[in-house]
Amino acid sequence: MANKYRTLLNVSLFTFLGLLFCLLAENYFHLPIFGSGYFFTTISYLFSALIFNIIGFALLAVNKSLGRRIADNNLSKKIIIPIYTAIFSGLFLSNWLFISFAKILAGFEHPFSMQINGWMVCLVLWFIETSVIGLLFVYNYMTYLMQLQKDTMILRQEYDRAKYQALQEQLSPHFLFNSLNILVSQIEFNPQKAITYTCKLSEVYRYVLSVKDRKSSMIKEELGFLKSYIYLQQTRFDFPLNFVNRLNPESLDLSIPTLTLQILAENIFKHNVILPDSPMTIEIGIENGYLYVSNSIFPKTCINSTGIGLSNLSKRSLMLSGKQIIIEKTDKFTVKVPVIYE
Repeated sequence: MANKYRTLLNVSLFTFLGLLFCLLAENYFHLPIFGSGYFFTTISYLFSALIFNIIGFALLAVNKSLGRRIADNNLSKKIIIPIYTAIFSGLFLSNWLFISFAKILAGFEHPFSMQINGWMVCLVLWFIETSVIGLLFVYNYMTYLMQLQKDTMILRQEYDRAKYQALQEQLSPHFLFNSLNILVSQIEFNPQKAITYTCKLSEVYRYVLSVKDRKSSMIKEELGFLKSYIYLQQTRFDFPLNFVNRLNPESLDLSIPTLTLQILAENIFKHNVILPDSPMTIEIGIENGYLYVSNSIFPKTCINSTGIGLSNLSKRSLMLSGKQIIIEKTDKFTVKVPVIYE
């Protein structure tokens, strides 16, 4: 629909230029281009409008081609000005040729010569033509750039969506692999506890599956998942755990990357020794636009870590909020995740 109206506008403008040329030629040069009378005058105006439309659309086609090459950096900037100088100079030359042709038809003795007033008319007409066509050139070029930018944004969004999904899909197999390892050990040493563990695992993994296509989740959803996940770990180790929740009610509706707390909790249990005489303390809260999770440090002496979890979380945070996670290690290990304000 927009192209239809744009074409109609172009036809109107080129027709106006053709009629203006014919009007000036008739009044200032007294040129009965095809003869005298109403019928021939009408034909003259229609013919002039047709010629100007043909030339105008040809110039727009050339400008469109040049504009695309300029936008794609396929045209040297050194020849852009000479090309457009030649185009607009050609407009002035075409006016002179049209008037000369009309003079030939009218039987003038010197059709290719003009007085000062004639050149002034040509100059005024040329100025109007270059203004109209120049504005159309700029408008069409800007329209092309805006469409190009829109297409680029769509492609970028598709790329980011595919990239984000690829990152997020790393989590489900990673989480399932570790959980099944725990379940196998429980089946061997404590079958009854393995049954309980399996029920809780199904609840946790149901949440994982339900949010796998979501980029972000509210903190209250993640917090509920975290409590279930911690239960699984307590079932596994049967250890004392201090969980300190410093989240205020207002912060529970804020969002963070999906499965953030699963990654951070898994990181805690993977890198620390859990013993009855060294209770683990996990603290969670909001500070300066970041959700933080800190834990006591009881490092394992030997650990096989791929580093997928935190690296994955940092990349997803960057894509969603423009900020990466912050990792601090003092007497506690703290990971700060930027909150997503939606």
